Amino acid sequence: MNQVNNNTVKEKGKHLSLCERIEIEKSLARGFSIRAIAKALERPPSTISREVQRGSVVQRRKINSYSKKITVPLEVSELKYFADTGQRVAKENIGKRGGKYKLFKDPELLRYIEDKILKHKMSPDAIIGQLKLEKHNYKTMVNTKTIYNYKDKGLMRVKNIDLLLKCRRTPKKECLRAHKRLFGNSIEQRPEAVALRQEFGHYEGDTIIGKDGKSAVLTIVERKTRKGFMLWIKDKTAKAVLQAVNKFKNTLPKGAIKTITLDNGSEFARLSELKGIGVHYAHPYSAYERGGNENYNGIIRRFLPKGKDLSHFSQQDLNRINNWIDSYPRKILGYQTAEAAFEKELQNTLFPRGGINVSA
Repeated sequence: MNQVNNNTVKEKGKHLSLCERIEIEKSLARGFSIRAIAKALERPPSTISREVQRGSVVQRRKINSYSKKITVPLEVSELKYFADTGQRVAKENIGKRGGKYKLFKDPELLRYIEDKILKHKMSPDAIIGQLKLEKHNYKTMVNTKTIYNYKDKGLMRVKNIDLLLKCRRTPKKECLRAHKRLFGNSIEQRPEAVALRQEFGHYEGDTIIGKDGKSAVLTIVERKTRKGFMLWIKDKTAKAVLQAVNKFKNTLPKGAIKTITLDNGSEFARLSELKGIGVHYAHPYSAYERGGNENYNGIIRRFLPKGKDLSHFSQQDLNRINNWIDSYPRKILGYQTAEAAFEKELQNTLFPRGGINVSA
């Protein structure tokens, strides 16, 4: 056995190591008692006793008999401790620790989450955020990370291919390029309050181009509420875009649209003719200056992938896509929808200071 008198300090609460289990096996084979082994290893006797019980295996051995009356070989059974057996059992027990799978306690919640991901194309974070916001009636609740863990372990019908693409891009350094052409006011002349996203009525605009550049959709997003609009245009010309924005402007109440920020595409060349709206143009190659609109267009591309002919889509088709996006719970809005946030701001615009409710 090892020396009893040593200066090694044992840490309390630590599990037995493989070396200690080997020492136990050797000491038992030499006939040492449980207490003697515990004293040498500086462990409680109860720890050694439980370890011996866990790592012991029934061994059978034959006994030779010289009696002529006994014709069948005799066997003796005995328990023998093995270090590798104790180590294996310890690892298995560690894997059984912790609580049971929480979602399995509520199968209805599990089915609800699977259906939202598979049928409604929602992200796990949006599902959990909306459930907490709506004060659900399920027996239990999990967080977003738990759903991803279940998916990775194969405990759900959801696979990686069913989830939206997770992409982490390295942010580029801001490098403002000078305008080579400018159809109106630069973004540098835009009021500073617009950048803070705290005031309602400021928009961003862009176009989504279809196959061969022959078809297009005009997209407009309100910066504060992230509410988006998809407008069908017959072609990507300055005249068609001007008509579409004018029509859009007339559908909103007075004061609901104050500014609009665009890129320097030729299709926006005539928007400076708009009256009552501050039109500003972002710097070249600076999509981050219209981040809300770029994100909105990225979601649209799930339904209208690049290379698709957009001329076959009617305004009603675009409205269905837009309604799905605006009905999606948004983390940045406290998991309320962009549609709900936009309607609330419209009410405040139409009836400030707690006036008549527009839905009444």
